[in-house]
Amino acid sequence: MKVCHITSAHSWDDVRIFRKECTSLAQNGFEVYLLAYEADEGRRNGVHVVSAGKRPLSRFSRMYSGVNHIVRLALELDVDIYHIHDPELLRKSSVFIKKGKKLIYDAHEDLPEQIKSKHWIPLYIRNSISYFVQFFLNFTISRISATVSATPIIQQKLKKINPNSINVSNFPLLEELDFVEQDLVKKNAFCYVGGLFITRGLIEMLDAIRHVDSKLCLAGKFSPESLETEAKNHKSWNKVEYLGFINRKEVYELMSSSIAGLVILHPTQSYRDSLPIKMFEYMSAGIPVICSDFELWKSIVEQEKCGICVNPMNTDEIAAAMNFIKNNPDKAILMGKNGKDSILKKYNWNIESKKMIALYHSLSN
Repeated sequence: MKVCHITSAHSWDDVRIFRKECTSLAQNGFEVYLLAYEADEGRRNGVHVVSAGKRPLSRFSRMYSGVNHIVRLALELDVDIYHIHDPELLRKSSVFIKKGKKLIYDAHEDLPEQIKSKHWIPLYIRNSISYFVQFFLNFTISRISATVSATPIIQQKLKKINPNSINVSNFPLLEELDFVEQDLVKKNAFCYVGGLFITRGLIEMLDAIRHVDSKLCLAGKFSPESLETEAKNHKSWNKVEYLGFINRKEVYELMSSSIAGLVILHPTQSYRDSLPIKMFEYMSAGIPVICSDFELWKSIVEQEKCGICVNPMNTDEIAAAMNFIKNNPDKAILMGKNGKDSILKKYNWNIESKKMIALYHSLSN
């Protein structure tokens, strides 16, 4: 069976799209195409990677002419199942349906909730746009073949619209455990890997590190870019090691050498309902997690005894958790071991991929 994954917004080598979903399908006998802007064309991991050309210059052009262009190229490939990764591509869902194609929508995030915290959307119209987007999703998703979601909570919402909705959580690849440096010397540092946004706790991390006799290693890009200036003017910046964007091996080297990993996202509804991949990557690297005390996250961290949950808006609580882990190395080692064991047993992509493969087989019947 021929299948095509399409993304108009993500990089072609996005970990969930390329390294997990497309690669798993190719390993299970499907002929897989991946269509994306500025892709490195060729056969990669058994996947036919196809470039849609140069990425559109603006968000608006990407969402309008860019979507039209990439969908036209996708249809030329004439495959059996199309799997789209961006909600903007749902605008062309009727084109696939009219041609008798199976269409899967992959909901990486809860878009209507996420819109409410998008910094580039004026605050006074966010709720209205969120309402319109929900209406649009209700209409389009009810007509397509299936949906795949990144969290159980998103799946519950989508299942009300389309009964053929499954959850495939974005857990780590077991093979990435090969990147974990078992004997790497620990640095006196805590780490955060990911987008550097206000809502992802950047300022709270900078405030907290002032009360900890350690460094803070940050790896990722600032958004918006102007936030970098604000961060570098913070009183704690002299305790920060800023690494910018780093590759997968460097990410695991950073995590393996850190005391613990931070993921203290703000309590927006979209974050409360998410399962952040970085939390599970910290666990797979064998280090404790310090994370927001959201109900979903807390149920995992406390059950697995792999870290400490804190109020993400309380700097003193964050600093206290960091100091506890730093001052109790034996307990920190046990937390790290517990987290890694839970990744090996249940929170890994090898288990999640089986659900996606089963969905594809069901659509082929």
